[in-house]
Amino acid sequence: LKEAHDLNLIHRDIKPQNVMVCVLGGLFDMVKVLDFGLVKDLEKTNSEELTTTSEITGTPLYMSPERITTPGSSDNRSDIYAVGALAYYILSAQPLFEYKNDLDVMYQIINTVPPSLKSMNKEVPDMLSNLVSVCLEKEKEDRPESVDFLMNILEQIAEEHPYTQEDAKKWWQRFKG
Repeated sequence: LKEAHDLNLIHRDIKPQNVMVCVLGGLFDMVKVLDFGLVKDLEKTNSEELTTTSEITGTPLYMSPERITTPGSSDNRSDIYAVGALAYYILSAQPLFEYKNDLDVMYQIINTVPPSLKSMNKEVPDMLSNLVSVCLEKEKEDRPESVDFLMNILEQIAEEHPYTQEDAKKWWQRFKG
């Protein structure tokens, strides 16, 4: 995602189905972001791009509030919201919201603050719970501006809660199909 953002591209469809954790070149737990079918080039300003960005596209549960209310205003922070929603799901085994249909979940994304990640999983470090919460801020101006910020915080968390390549290797060997 950092590579895409560095190229002024936003993904606009971060969700569990579009993220794969794999072994790559002998490194364990490498994360690949897949399916750039809804990518938006932030530098492209032709009329065709302007019309297509006013439509709501993607998976509602992982959309940021601005993707719903003003789809053309998406930027890096829209993807960061989706990363927060994905992290919440992975770390709590629960979606951000219980909902009946797409309109219901979109209403909640715009109007409801989800329970804290820490309240859903007591084992999540406070710093990680706080990072997920800030990624899920309703106003995009209140979210981190870059994946670099997320990576810096995650590195700090990793110092306090180490998980080495050897740990990852053992996990992969244990669950190798």
